[in-house]
Amino acid sequence: MRIKQFHIKYMESVLHAIQMIMLALVVFLTVWIWIDAPKNAYFDNQEKESIWYGDGWSYENGQDRAIYGEPVSVNEHYLKLQKNHEKIAISKILNEEVLQDKYLCFRVKAKEVKIFVNGRLWEWKQFSKKTEPYASNVNMFYQVSTRNLRAGDKIVIEFYSSETGNFVIEYFSLGNRYSIEAYVLSKCTLTIVICVFSVLLVLLTLLVYYSAVLFSNVEGYKSLWWLISFLLLGLIYLLMDCGYMELWIRKTVLVYWMKAVALLLMPIPLIMYIKRTFYPRALRFDILVVLNQILIIGCILEYVIHAFDLMNAFMAVFTILLLAVLMALFGFVFEKRMPDKEVLVGSVVIGGSVLICLIAYLRGDLSSVMHLFGVSLFIYSLCMLVFTVTSRTKVRKEKEARMMQILAKDKEAAELANEQKTRFLSHMSHEIRTPLNAVLGMNELILRETDEENVRKYANNIKNAGKTLLGLINDVLDFTKIDTGKMEIVETEYSLLSMVNDVVFMVQERLKKKGLELRLDINSSIPDKLMGDDIRVKQIMINLLTNAVKYTEKGWVAIRMWHEEAGEGQIRLIFEIADSGIGIKEEELPRLFLDFERLDQLKNRSIEGTGLGLNITSSLVKMMSGQISVESEYGKGSVFQVVLPQRIINDAPIGDYSLRIRQIENQSGDIKQDNISFGGKKALVVDDNEMNLEVIASILEMMEIEVNRATNGAEALEILGKEHYDIVITDDMMPGMTGTELLGMVKGNHDLPNTTTPMVVLTANAVSGVAEEYMKRGFQDYLTKPIDIEQLQRVLKKFLG
Repeated sequence: MRIKQFHIKYMESVLHAIQMIMLALVVFLTVWIWIDAPKNAYFDNQEKESIWYGDGWSYENGQDRAIYGEPVSVNEHYLKLQKNHEKIAISKILNEEVLQDKYLCFRVKAKEVKIFVNGRLWEWKQFSKKTEPYASNVNMFYQVSTRNLRAGDKIVIEFYSSETGNFVIEYFSLGNRYSIEAYVLSKCTLTIVICVFSVLLVLLTLLVYYSAVLFSNVEGYKSLWWLISFLLLGLIYLLMDCGYMELWIRKTVLVYWMKAVALLLMPIPLIMYIKRTFYPRALRFDILVVLNQILIIGCILEYVIHAFDLMNAFMAVFTILLLAVLMALFGFVFEKRMPDKEVLVGSVVIGGSVLICLIAYLRGDLSSVMHLFGVSLFIYSLCMLVFTVTSRTKVRKEKEARMMQILAKDKEAAELANEQKTRFLSHMSHEIRTPLNAVLGMNELILRETDEENVRKYANNIKNAGKTLLGLINDVLDFTKIDTGKMEIVETEYSLLSMVNDVVFMVQERLKKKGLELRLDINSSIPDKLMGDDIRVKQIMINLLTNAVKYTEKGWVAIRMWHEEAGEGQIRLIFEIADSGIGIKEEELPRLFLDFERLDQLKNRSIEGTGLGLNITSSLVKMMSGQISVESEYGKGSVFQVVLPQRIINDAPIGDYSLRIRQIENQSGDIKQDNISFGGKKALVVDDNEMNLEVIASILEMMEIEVNRATNGAEALEILGKEHYDIVITDDMMPGMTGTELLGMVKGNHDLPNTTTPMVVLTANAVSGVAEEYMKRGFQDYLTKPIDIEQLQRVLKKFLG
């Protein structure tokens, strides 16, 4: 457990620290070798033809395990010499005439080389003390002039090295610079082709990476940098090892160094790619990386101190590569998942080639399989690139599928939340409106039955406070309807004149109480018959007028209205609500239409309201595709302008409105209302709340209706089975049997005497859409609590005549 915690917390930091130390050493030694290493000064003459000179060589006398005349092993473009001592010699009898200005060329790793012609020392290459540390570690090209050589001459070449093992002499050829280069290049063609395609693959991988970063930002694509690093290190190794680069880079030691470091570093990006892509939390891959980093640092230090041959560590490098691939494959087996075919093919190819290279290295013949390693490296990188691209598509599809599931769950949760919110609001509306219905209903009875001035004054105060409370409840409900998307715009034909009359009538009492002047400027040319949601237009005007009255202590409130033609039977109805009130500070204007915002709270703390009115107004205007704007000067007043598109039903204008408003003013005031009589009619009232039952029954009795009462659905069903009633007014949310269930029982039993009796629901549930829902259930009409006398009279006229 502690190791796992350490791995999660600190392993990345440890790996990065070792990486920095290792790279610093590599950079330092590269610069040092570039400055310190000796140069080759060969191949100055250039022509076109060359002769393969690798056949016909034999071991010279005095060599163990060989006698004079035994041929040297020839393998394509190199000779393999069996060596058990520090010195080995091979010889050849020239059987052709050697042309002038030619060179005998070969590549070998040796500490000292001597060439004899007919027993006479012809060429001797012995390294100085400065060069000697490098000589036994690097392959170098040798060029020996063949001027004055003739057919029949015997050539003996002696090689000296302190190492045991085999001598490998590569690129034996006879020719000039161009011909030798052409020969060496012809033997390196496959490697060069692999490198060219690998460069193209690197460019393609970079293109894929940046496309992923720009367009999808898939996390798995970050591992492509490790894949690119692995491929680039393989490219460096193959180029430096093929032999051709040594003809161009004069500091041959640098070629050897780059080759050795590239191969030593190669396991790290491969392991990191596998880890990042498949096993991001696997400790075993981090351990392999640490082992490889320790190996590299150890090899570099040994090289610096003792001129150690880095090639001796290559077996460990190939072993680590093979372990990384096997760990990846075994990981799939242990996790019981099938790797993608690209991953399987690439892993088998690279793992197989590394295994072959290990066997070849143990046999001392590594150069014979390096082409295979280069091909497998390219195939592996290509497979991994294909896998990354295809997995991106899979990841995107899986991500989209998960996102769809999340969205579906979120939608379901949102719908459930909205449903719960609707149920909550319905319940709270019922709970609040039920007692409020009793209060306002009883108060209405007082207003209708008393003539005492003080009592009527108190009752009017109760009525106004109740209406204020009801307005607050309606604001909250409207805000919630808009927030949950349940608010609907229902367009009907309406009279603009009648709507404005209603608005003025509703605000007239407030204006008189505060002693404010109402200024009206209604353009007489506005068409009277329009198509739109007159309920919401009226609500917008009333909200703005109510605000204007609330925030104006003295002076006036104005309604200005005109229109603009919009073409095709449409107009833009424009109205302004202006006042001489306190105005709005300029810095507070941006917050004006936010929900639950009260501006200048210190000054307005005594003014009632929820802060939702303007937010609801703004939302309603937007729902009707209109516009709302405000201009205000603090301390002098405000002007709200609303523009609403409306359709024209009839071009007849509204006419002179001033005559109508005088009539409305004469009709206003606290007068005792006359009751409408429905004598001889019988009604059943059902409600589980005794107070509400008393209120509605008393109001009906004032209208000379014979009333019977029931406190629950079961009792009402029993009463309705005995005698006929002209109308049934019932609550819905009752314990036991609800009003809806009572409706179903009555309408479904044709033996009852009240099967065709109109049934009206009287409920405190005033959430948007409830009226339509009750009508669909079979109720003939819908009334809300607190009871509105005018609405009740409308319903009674509809069914009782």
